[in-house]
Amino acid sequence: MTETSTASLAGSPKQLALRLLRRRAFTAGYLTQVIDLAVREVARSQFDEPDEREAAQVHRRLTRYAANGHPGSAELARAMLDVKHALVVLAQNEETSIVYRPVSAVQAKALRQAARSAKEEAIRLYEGAVEVLRPHVRMADWSKDDGYGVAVDVVRDGVSVQWWPAALPESRALWEQGGIRQLCVSLLASRFTVSEADDGAPHAMMLRL
Repeated sequence: MTETSTASLAGSPKQLALRLLRRRAFTAGYLTQVIDLAVREVARSQFDEPDEREAAQVHRRLTRYAANGHPGSAELARAMLDVKHALVVLAQNEETSIVYRPVSAVQAKALRQAARSAKEEAIRLYEGAVEVLRPHVRMADWSKDDGYGVAVDVVRDGVSVQWWPAALPESRALWEQGGIRQLCVSLLASRFTVSEADDGAPHAMMLRL
């Protein structure tokens, strides 16, 4: 393997996943633009590759797009799951060289079943949270400049609930000082286990059954 190809796979898991996703060919060609738009909205510079934090933000936005039934969402969800599976096989050591970890057919089937089960559970959790919140709070619409509101995102084996300010950072005050966060906690606590997020996202909550 050349130094160039090795270097192209350097970075955090989220950065590598985003890089693989951006190189994918989609049947719905506009998904490439959806991904590029998500990157442009969070990246500090259009000339630099997203850093680890930015790649994680892009991942959350694309997860929300895939879960909300937007055009091409099913294909995007499959592609993101494929990339996630690929990172089970492709890993890096401390010297950033590439380590291949092949799995047997039985192991691969078990991984697919576990991933499918986790995804289905996360989707049910997501749909339940939206069902509880939508009648009572303003939900975020990331496609609009003024689409601030409560954002529900699928994150690993759980679901996060946080405020998305869109292009109006002053709207964040509604989340804490305005009482919307506490309202969300009260609405969700009777149906889910609500805890503070552990991924560094400010003021975010994680839900689990």
